[in-house]
Amino acid sequence: MISASIDIETTGLEAGVHEIVQLAVIPFNEKFEPMGRFVSYIKPLRPELADPTALELNHLNLTELNKAPTPAQVRSCFIEWKEDLFGQEQICPLGHNYASFDSQFLKLFLTSQLYGKLFSYRVEDTSILARALKRVGLLPKELKGSLSSLREFFKIDCAVEHDAYEDALSTIKVYKKMLDLIGVKI
Repeated sequence: MISASIDIETTGLEAGVHEIVQLAVIPFNEKFEPMGRFVSYIKPLRPELADPTALELNHLNLTELNKAPTPAQVRSCFIEWKEDLFGQEQICPLGHNYASFDSQFLKLFLTSQLYGKLFSYRVEDTSILARALKRVGLLPKELKGSLSSLREFFKIDCAVEHDAYEDALSTIKVYKKMLDLIGVKI
């Protein structure tokens, strides 16, 4: 199974209403070194439903997004990229808030059936792991669970917050630091 950090940026918080407008998938090896990447902006099909706050947070605008490839084009390119690199092997997703946010959008973007073919049901989620580490005292209880708070705590640099590629890359680094905290040897 291939491990890959996955992040999306969206036009809002509600899957089914809002859409993915940026997708980043970064496979990594057992030493947490990236082994390639798939990154694309995606043209929203329902731009009128975009939440202006989400677009501002993600440093995106509809004029630029309207020049991006369509969801169908990105879906096709992603599947081709994944199969060229990994064949029929499933991807084990790593993400921050992946289980409760990103996966819901991706299941709609790809269809649940295709999602199940491409991705493992096994998910590694740094937001869930952070809550567990706080409960057992390995992270400060007052530490916020956001990716930016974890980056700051672990002293991980990031060029741009709320960019799918940068956030996916940061998630790999945060995950490795968390595993180091609990003594998992790589």
